[in-house]
Parts: sequence; structure tokens; C-alpha cells
Amino acid sequence: MTAFIPVLAIGVVVEAFLPGGSRSSETIEISEKNGVSVFRLPKGAIVARKAEKIRITPAFARAEKGEEGFWFSPYGYYGEFDRDNGEFVANGERMNMPMYGWRTPRGAWLAIITSLKCYPREVVTVRNGAYAISCQLDGSLVKRPYEDLEIEFHRLPATAGYSELARVYRDYQLKRGAVKPLSERVKDNPALRYAVEAPEIRIRQAWKPVPSPVAHQSPENEPPVHVAITFDRVQDIVRELKAQGVGRAELCLVGWNIGGHDGRWPQAFPSEPLLGGDAKLKELIAATQRAGYQIVPHGNFIDSYTIAENWDAEMLAKGEDGLPHPDRGGKYRWGGGVPYRICPQRAYEKICFKDVPRMAAFGFRGLGYFDVVSILCASECLDPRHPCSFADGARYWGLCAELIQREMGGFASEGAVDHFAGSLDSVLYSSFDAPETIRGRLVTSKKGYRSSHHAVTAWILAHP
Repeated sequence: MTAFIPVLAIGVVVEAFLPGGSRSSETIEISEKNGVSVFRLPKGAIVARKAEKIRITPAFARAEKGEEGFWFSPYGYYGEFDRDNGEFVANGERMNMPMYGWRTPRGAWLAIITSLKCYPREVVTVRNGAYAISCQLDGSLVKRPYEDLEIEFHRLPATAGYSELARVYRDYQLKRGAVKPLSERVKDNPALRYAVEAPEIRIRQAWKPVPSPVAHQSPENEPPVHVAITFDRVQDIVRELKAQGVGRAELCLVGWNIGGHDGRWPQAFPSEPLLGGDAKLKELIAATQRAGYQIVPHGNFIDSYTIAENWDAEMLAKGEDGLPHPDRGGKYRWGGGVPYRICPQRAYEKICFKDVPRMAAFGFRGLGYFDVVSILCASECLDPRHPCSFADGARYWGLCAELIQREMGGFASEGAVDHFAGSLDSVLYSSFDAPETIRGRLVTSKKGYRSSHHAVTAWILAHP
């Protein structure tokens, strides 16, 4: 490791964007020891600024157009210093992993947010060719921060690439015990060991029209369920796998539940009658396991549709107005219509705690797949009956994941949000975004678009 010369004083600009368009700015000095600088901003000091947003920018997080180097975000975006003006916020989302990095001719840095890490944003701005790479607090994080903000800035040589920076985060996670490598996890978990060595076969069995022609469904106006693969037909697939000499596989049933794929969440049972119902599902599970394969459900405990028999507005996440809000303002529709986000506390208490053991009792065993929850940051909920900060939401999602691991053997989900680092055994993919979705957002260089393979690298390195 290269020896670093301690820097006694580093200026960090804390800029508050105030209501009405004005700004205030303060420079706070931090010191560096053994290549690491630590910045702290107490939660009282955050609130006292009465800002709409706060940006934290160290002196070393700056560059000029044309300089050698890059910046990257945990969502997988990557940019070089080749623009005159612009601003980047990762898809408008909060950070799915509490780290970001950059390299200039003066060195490379990885920023790790160690406190108030659920969920700031990374912001990259360029004005007249001058770049700044910042951590931004906004929304509830400036109105009601649940703890102090702390950021560690780890300095590496100016030759370091994003892979070297990602390894710093990987080491940080391992040393503090946040994650265990799969090689350790599988030692006392036969279901996980099997899944590591087996291909995942996702079988989409039934669904309603997508996007739904009915925004808020009821038994009277619910669109018909389309059946593609019945439980008996899945048994045919299992027999053919065996006949073709496939030694190991894990089957994931998508749309086995009432209403088909995303048809009536959070209601799962009874299994869709048009597929054969509960009796045929149990028969299928037993036959699949006799053939030597694992079989798991595709579930969901984050979304709620009005069509569900267990629809309950009380358990939905509430905003500052005390009301539940439909996903994406009601513009988004899936099989069950317009989904609403469930409060993480209520999801654990009223959905997972009841339904996951029931699914396991049917015989499902392997990496139980539960959709969406690990590709999105946890919900905040302001319902006084079950209030959740972002950090509380992350904790309850973690409890759901641990329950699934205990009942089925493992937990799989859609993406790579960091608060699942210790409990997520399999990730479907690392980012929603494809290169064509990031046009004009300061993420491209003259060489073309750069996107999610960077996120894949970071996730693999950070979460072995």
C-alpha cells in the first residue's frame, strides 16, 4: 500500500439551498490520517440550516474539463471530465449503496457514508468546465434526520480504477461483519449450496393484461387471468429436465399465486385455481423435489392492490399529508392495477410473518424470490401508528429477508440495495437502467454510453 502524507486541514464546503432560492455556505475543516478523512455533520446542525437540500463537497472532489479521470455512482453510472455544463443525479434516485468514487490527477477517492446512509444522493455538477462531486441531503434527511451524517473519504493513488475503489468498500463490509462470502454462507446451508451450483429456471405461469386497463380493480371489474403454464405442465417440464440429464436446477414459479403474476398482491393464497389450485401445487412441489430439483415461489410483500382480499389502507406507507400515495403518482400500472407501497413495518408484521411460513409449509425450498424490494430504497412512513424512517424501513426489510432465509433456506430478490448486503443470497440484476435511458444526463463521454456493468462490478466486489 502506498504511504500517504497526512494532510492536516482539508476544506469541506457545506452548501445549504434555502427556501426562496437563496444559499448559505460554510467551510468545515477535516483532517486526514492514513489516507482516510472523516467528515461529520450532527443532525442538529442539519436541521438548524432550515434548508431544502444540503450539499457536501470536499476540496479534493473537484476537477476541470479535460483532466484525466472519472467519477462513478453505485447505480453503475460513469462519467469523465469532458463537459462544460450539466448536472447528474443518479436517475433521481437515492443511493442504493452508500458509497461513490472518483479519480483526478491528484488522486482517487472512495466516499463511504457510514451514518445517515439511508439514503443520501450523489450529485455531480459542472459549471463552465468546473466539476464538483457532492453528497446531497434532501427531503426528510434535512427535515428530520434520524442520526448524524458521517462520511469517510478513502484516498488511493491516482492510478486506481473503479475496481480498486470498489475493493475498498468490499474490505470495509467484510471487516465490520456486514457480509460473509458465499463460500462461508454455504457451509451450513444445503439449500444455498445447491442453488449456487444450479441454474435458475423462472417459469411465468399466469398473468392479467399489463398495463392493466383497470386502475383500481375489484372482483366485479377484474380483467381475466391468462394461463400459460399450469401446474401439471410444469410437471411435464420437470420430467423433461430429468430426461435430458439436467442434474441440478432451481425452478421459480412466477404467477402461481391468486390472480397470476402481480395479480393481487399482497394476497398470495389460494394459488391460482386456473393453474390447478393448492392441491396441484403441492403435488408439483413434491414431484419436483423427488426429481432432485429445488422449487421456490415468486412473491411480493412491498406492493398492494385494491383487488386484494387483505387490502388495508392502514398498513400502507403514508406521506407528510398522512395519506398513502400510489406508486409513481398512479401513472404506473401492473397486473393488479395501480400499486401502493406497504409500510415496511406492516409488511413484516402483517404479510411476511403470516404468508412466508405458509409458503414454506407447501414445501417450497431454496432461494425464495420476493420481487422489487431489493431494487428500491426502503420506504419512509409517517403514519403515527407505525412510523418508519428510511433506516427503520431498511431494518424491517432485513427482518423479512431473514425470515425467508429461515423458512426456505435462502432469499433472492430483484436488485442490489445495500441494506440487504448480509441477507440477500441472489440478485436478479444490479440496475434498472440501460444505457439508452441515461441520454443527456452527464453520464456519457465522447466514447459513448457507460452503464450497468460498473454496478455489477461494484456489487460483486463489495458483496462476495
